[in-house]
Amino acid sequence: MTLNDAGSSSSKGSIVRPPGAELGAYRLLQLIGEGGMGRVYLAEHMRLGRRVAIKMLRSEYASNPVAVKRFFREARAVNQINHENIVEITDFIEEAGGDNYYIMELIKGQSLADVLGQETIVTMRRVLGIGIQIADALAAAHDAGIVHRDMKPDNVFLTERGGQKDFVKLLDFGIAKLLEVDDQGTPVNQTAVGAILGTPEYMSPEQAGGRKVDFRADIYSFGIILYEMVANKKPFKGKSYGELVIKHLTVTPIKPNKLKNLPQRVPKEIENLIMKCLEKEPENRPANMREIASSLREIGKAESITLESFVRSPRSRSRRTGIIAAGTGLIIAAAVVLGVFLINQGEQNAGATDKPPDLVPPRIVDAGSAVEIAEVAEVEIAFDSKPEGAKVFKADSVEALGVTPLSWSFERSAVPEAFVFKLKGFKESQQEVSLMQDTRIMVIMAAVDKPVQKRKKRKKTIKKKRKKIVKPHDTTETKPDPGATIDPFKEDG
Repeated sequence: MTLNDAGSSSSKGSIVRPPGAELGAYRLLQLIGEGGMGRVYLAEHMRLGRRVAIKMLRSEYASNPVAVKRFFREARAVNQINHENIVEITDFIEEAGGDNYYIMELIKGQSLADVLGQETIVTMRRVLGIGIQIADALAAAHDAGIVHRDMKPDNVFLTERGGQKDFVKLLDFGIAKLLEVDDQGTPVNQTAVGAILGTPEYMSPEQAGGRKVDFRADIYSFGIILYEMVANKKPFKGKSYGELVIKHLTVTPIKPNKLKNLPQRVPKEIENLIMKCLEKEPENRPANMREIASSLREIGKAESITLESFVRSPRSRSRRTGIIAAGTGLIIAAAVVLGVFLINQGEQNAGATDKPPDLVPPRIVDAGSAVEIAEVAEVEIAFDSKPEGAKVFKADSVEALGVTPLSWSFERSAVPEAFVFKLKGFKESQQEVSLMQDTRIMVIMAAVDKPVQKRKKRKKTIKKKRKKIVKPHDTTETKPDPGATIDPFKEDG
C-alpha cells in the first residue's frame, strides 16, 4: 500500500481516522496500512514535530479484553529483545473501551522483497552484509526466548544509517513463539503439535508438518532467504499450498551452483551453509544463529569482501513488562517523500520469564497469532472453507462471526462448541469443535443439487403402414390402363 492510495482504505465495522485527527499528543497525517486487528497511521507529535508510525487497535475490538491483550503483545516482545536491527516500539497507550495504540519508529527505505523483485543480481557483498544483520537480530530474539516463525524477505526492511545503505530492521513478529530457555540456551517449552504457521514458501518442514517448533525453524527460513538472494529464485515452487508443503517435507533443493542461468558465482562456503540451513531435520542444521553469523563473517574474509560496518546507535531502554509478547504481522510499503514504510501488525502470545508453575502451558494457534504463556486461558479457532467466503455462525446464534478465512478467540472450555457454515449455492455444514486447544477447521462445502427439470415428452408420430390388400386372381377385375393400347381384335376372357 502506498501513501497515495492509503487514504481510501476502509473496513466494515470500523472507522478510519481522517487526516488531522488528534490522538493523544499526536496528529494523524495519513493511513499507511491496515490489517485484521489494527491500522497503522503516519503521525506527528504536535509539540516536537517528530514523525512516527502509530499502530491502532480497531474500535470494534476495544471492548474485548482478550483482543486488547493480544494487540499489545508485539510491543512487549519487541522491547524484550531490544535490538537495533528490530523495529523499535517506544510507547503504548491502553484505554479500557477506548483508544488502544502504540508508537513505532518510522522507517524510510524498502523491503528485501522489493530489492529481489527489482534487481537480478544481489552482490555477494550485499548478501553477506544483509545476512549477518538478520542472523544477529534473530540470535538476539532467540536469546530472549522468542522464535519469529515467519521469516521472509517481506519482513526484512532495508533502510539507511550514517550514509550507508542496507541497514536491516526485522518486522512482523505476528506469529512469534515464546520459548523459555535454560542456562545452556536449550528450549524448555516447545510448541504443541498440530498447527501450521508461517508463509508456505519459507516454512520449515516441522512447521509444514505441524510438528513442534523451536528456533531452528528460523534457521531453515533464513536458509531460504539466503538461497533467494544468491540465486534470485526460491528453492521450491508449487502451484498449491499442499504441493509446497510436500516439497518442504520431502524434496532436497538443487544446489545454487547447479541452477541454470545462475546470475553469479556462489562461493562454495555460502552454498554449503545454505544447504545445511535447509536440512529437513532440525538437529542437522547449524547449532544457532550466532554460529551462522560467524560463518558469514568468515566467508567475507575468505572471499576478500569488505562488509559495511554500521555504527551502533544508542537505544533507550523501553519500558518492559513481566509478559513477553509478539504481534500479528502487517507489512506496509509506503512511498513518496517518506520512502517506503513496512510496518508489521500482529498478535503474539507471550509469557513471563518469572512464570509461576501453575500458569497455562504454551499453546499454538493458526497463522496470525502465536504461542501464549499467560494468565487467561483461551484458545483460538481458525475457520476455513473451500470455497472461501462462507459465513460462520455459532449453532445457537443468528449473528455471523465473520466469513472464511477467519480466526476467533474463545475461552478454553471442556464443552465443545458447534459452528455452522453457510454459503450461497452450497449446502449448510455444521461442525463440532473442541475448545480445549487451538484448532484449525477446514470445511469442504458441497454444492446444492440443482432441481431436475422435467423434459416435455414428445408425441411420437406413428406412421401407419398401409396394408396392401391382395384379392384372389379370379375375383380381381383389372382396370384398363388409360394409357395402354387396346387390341380391338382380342376377345375378352
